[in-house]
Amino acid sequence: MIKGVCIFRALMWMAYGILKHDDTIMLVNVVGLFMQIGYMVVFYAYTAERARLRVQLLFTLVAAGSTLLYISYAFSVSEESAVFQLGIICNIITVIMFASPLSTVALVIRTKSTMSMSLPMSVGMVLVGGLWFLYGIQVGDAFVEVPNFCGFVLGLIQLSLFVLYSRRTSETL
Repeated sequence: MIKGVCIFRALMWMAYGILKHDDTIMLVNVVGLFMQIGYMVVFYAYTAERARLRVQLLFTLVAAGSTLLYISYAFSVSEESAVFQLGIICNIITVIMFASPLSTVALVIRTKSTMSMSLPMSVGMVLVGGLWFLYGIQVGDAFVEVPNFCGFVLGLIQLSLFVLYSRRTSETL
């Protein structure tokens, strides 16, 4: 499901950038959207689970379309309200995406091994979260600041697990 969520997140942040007239947010998410679509095309070509992937994509399109229709309606009532509501949606999606690698924390603690976690992903989360947080401060946008500060902190928590526990499996300890 993560593949569809990445596309949904990029679409929502792209729409947020358009509504806020923020070219940086819009451009980054257009690039991210095309990269994710490219990944999906390659994944689709090589996966044995094409039917499942089609369902995920259909769900993503329905969710994105419904959300954008709702935001269009909200925009017709008040641009400020539409930006606020889309900002909340973007924040929820982003925090969920940042928190998702933490689903393995119990396994890491139980096995005393970080084999189930990706070090490059954790480092990337700290860097990306930190840089977007600083950008949010620079432009004065709490909807950019809050989820990225959360991502920065969650990334630091993940990195602390790499310091506390080795990459070895529990069988080799």
